[in-house]
Amino acid sequence: MRFTGVDIPYDAVITSAYIQFQAQNTSTGAVSLLIRGESDEAVPFETEKSDVTSRLMTTTSVTWTPPDWTVNNEAALAERTPNLSAIVQEIINQPGYLQLNDMAFV
Repeated sequence: MRFTGVDIPYDAVITSAYIQFQAQNTSTGAVSLLIRGESDEAVPFETEKSDVTSRLMTTTSVTWTPPDWTVNNEAALAERTPNLSAIVQEIINQPGYLQLNDMAFV
């Protein structure tokens, strides 16, 4: 997932950061996700083989085991990631980071 023109200054202290999803349909079943950020400026995703796996990722990661999404079109706590502030902090602490850079999470 890529966000363009993220307006966070280089010297910011990140205290909270989340990605809020909206469940178009209900979904059940166990899933565990490992979320990382791209540590360089996040260029657009391509369709070439290994485009995502060849990118430099943050060392910081967050595990998310979302609960079942049981309500159509819901955008509540169940559809929100855990706090991703440590990942965002690592990205903006990179030497080449500039305000309005793009950010990607995988």
